[in-house]
Amino acid sequence: MKKVGVTGSTGFIGQRYFESNPNQVQLVPLPLREGLQLLPLTGLDALVHLAGKAHVTAHPHDPSYFKINTELTLKLAQKAKEKKVRHFIYMSSVKAESNDIYGQSKRKAEEGLLEMASPEFKVALIRPPLVYGPNVKANMLYLMRLCQRPIPLPFKGIHNARSMVFVDTLLSLVSTIIDQEAEGLFIAGDPHPLSTEFLVKEIRKNLHMPERLFSLPSILTHLIKLLKPGLYDRLFGSYIIDNQPSNQALHFTPPFSSEHGIKEMVEWFKKLS
Repeated sequence: MKKVGVTGSTGFIGQRYFESNPNQVQLVPLPLREGLQLLPLTGLDALVHLAGKAHVTAHPHDPSYFKINTELTLKLAQKAKEKKVRHFIYMSSVKAESNDIYGQSKRKAEEGLLEMASPEFKVALIRPPLVYGPNVKANMLYLMRLCQRPIPLPFKGIHNARSMVFVDTLLSLVSTIIDQEAEGLFIAGDPHPLSTEFLVKEIRKNLHMPERLFSLPSILTHLIKLLKPGLYDRLFGSYIIDNQPSNQALHFTPPFSSEHGIKEMVEWFKKLS
């Protein structure tokens, strides 16, 4: 049985990892707040680095993105390499392709890790899109709260396409990478992109509520695009990433449908109410 250290064990993805442990390895929490010198890295076969500063649109220029997402990641990797950890798995983001400060901090970490890689220290980079599932926070949690309200919602006819990934599918990908000791860049994702209309319908279906959707007049849609471009992009825009090359390279098939993932997420959400 492999011994795998995990940072961010109390976060959204980390908490689910310890709950499910899909490949039945020995998971060891690595609390970064205690300092790198105190981390139990000796004897680890792999290290999954989930901790980091999340993307917050309200603070687009926060320099701590580089301090946490880049500098701390590379210091941790160097310490792991010194302790003979053979496999370093970094949870990056699809936003590493963007030019905002969050994306830059993730991309710089990726570049530094690849420079550090060697036959004795394999590096795997995972870029997930929006991750959803039990314990989710931020916009997805807000959307479920909105869907829970017994009011009509203006999402009918929004046939956009956005890549997302159910947290258990993401963790299955992590497990596959660990099992195969794979290295390189991997893109995570559900079998198919989702539309806003589909997502809302599935949430309300699992809440046992009627759909009650209507279409926004085009003039209001235009105003949202003009006044709130970020909101418009999240609701109406499409963002598709191609995860098929990664799946093929690993002989990996996403084990869960989006419908299953949304149901699991809503079942968790109902327990909060």
